[in-house]
Amino acid sequence: GMLPVDVGATARDLGLRGVPVWWTEWGVNPRHFSAVNDAIFGAPFILHGMLSAMGRDQYLAYWVLSDHFEELGPPPRLFHGGFGLLTVGNLRKPRYWALRMLEMLGPERLALELEGDGGGSLLNALATRDGNGGLCVLVWNGTLDQSKVAGDRLLDRQVELRLRNLRTARYGVEHYRVDEAHSHVRRTWEAIGSPDWPDQAGWATHPGRWPAKRGSWPCGLSFRIRGYPYSGSAAERPFDSDRKHRRRRCI
Repeated sequence: GMLPVDVGATARDLGLRGVPVWWTEWGVNPRHFSAVNDAIFGAPFILHGMLSAMGRDQYLAYWVLSDHFEELGPPPRLFHGGFGLLTVGNLRKPRYWALRMLEMLGPERLALELEGDGGGSLLNALATRDGNGGLCVLVWNGTLDQSKVAGDRLLDRQVELRLRNLRTARYGVEHYRVDEAHSHVRRTWEAIGSPDWPDQAGWATHPGRWPAKRGSWPCGLSFRIRGYPYSGSAAERPFDSDRKHRRRRCI
């Protein structure tokens, strides 16, 4: 996989100004049966790609939605390296939750500064505000080097998040997180023995049923992230497929 190429620049060089750019098939890997497709690696990869296309391309569609792909026939097992955002049966992979995090951002994009080793490349972020004054900051850490699909300690980063010019108010803080231990359905599958197709007892351990982990931090946030995406804050929880997600006041 690679980031979306800026074909709009090529079109302008050829005198084709104002031509809309649509990417209808783009993703971390174009093939089935690749470990990267089920790994947490794909989540920050998607975020890097979507950020690179913002303000440049009109449409960017991920390839592909589901592991249920008629041309290849039925897969041999639930997690087989399928290139879908969803498994057969529509369990949500980390790449799905990366897109969900983007959807949770507010309509007004805010300026931000990234400093330190890897800032703006390995580690990146988006900050937004909604109509009620709520803030959302999405922070992720990930390389494009697929030989590091299992992670690498050299890619770990300590992140300090500072917010400036906040209006005087009482702020509630929530933290939605996608990493090896959160919102990662393949890890749940492995924890129950990696059966080809889980039985009813196995489905009962779906991460959407896990209780939320709650804690509290001061609003000045500092957290360590591996080569995987995080969004900053205080009430920490994995995504829960059994509850509706609304755009919240989040930091």
